[in-house]
Amino acid sequence: MRPVWVLLGDSLTQRSFEPSGWGASLVNAYSRSIDVQCRGYSGYNSRWVLGLLPTILPLDKPGPPPQLLILCLGANDACLPDRSSAKQHVPLEEFKANLAAIVQHARRLGVANILVLTPGPVHEPTRLTHALQTRGLALESAERTAAVSGAYAAAAAEVAHSLSLPSINLWTGFSQRPGWETELLCDGLHFSSAGQTLVGDWVREAIAAHFPTLTPQALPWEGPDHTDIDGERWEACLASGGGKHP
Repeated sequence: MRPVWVLLGDSLTQRSFEPSGWGASLVNAYSRSIDVQCRGYSGYNSRWVLGLLPTILPLDKPGPPPQLLILCLGANDACLPDRSSAKQHVPLEEFKANLAAIVQHARRLGVANILVLTPGPVHEPTRLTHALQTRGLALESAERTAAVSGAYAAAAAEVAHSLSLPSINLWTGFSQRPGWETELLCDGLHFSSAGQTLVGDWVREAIAAHFPTLTPQALPWEGPDHTDIDGERWEACLASGGGKHP
């Protein structure tokens, strides 16, 4: 049975399986070795994901635990409590506690490898335009701000560090790129095709740096390479086990 990797988060994770998505890039890179599962819940905050966690990652599930968990939350927790998406807001300290609780649950399940992605930045003018064009809402202020999203990104990185986990600060990484507002985001919040590609690159680099035994080259293929199969002895070749990444 192939090992399983779980991508857990909100719409930044749900959308990762778009054609250019960062999750889809993992599926492509590990197509012969890993089952990459998307558990992204659009609109969810850390409180709701934590509440659903016994269903997502049940502790009594038979079989081996996920080999890797990639956790990306905070984009919705950072919604402001006095604006249009108030129900999604989670106070910063609760967000940190929820994130830690999710990690502890995964560790109880036996997940040994966990990577944390922080939320990315927000471009407020584009969020206002998006609300008007898609929902007909003429908002005076965006439901999120770049500064508050940055605080939640820093908090996610802080929790990861306190739990000895590697993290990727998407807020910082995006913000340092000229033109990120329109080149890396499609609606002021979610990743554009270029943004998805960049996140995918960073995730694969982080896996190589922090989990070197989980690179595509380090993992065995399911089934031998076709060039190693003898047409007359194909059954024995298949029974011999997995192949190696070329």
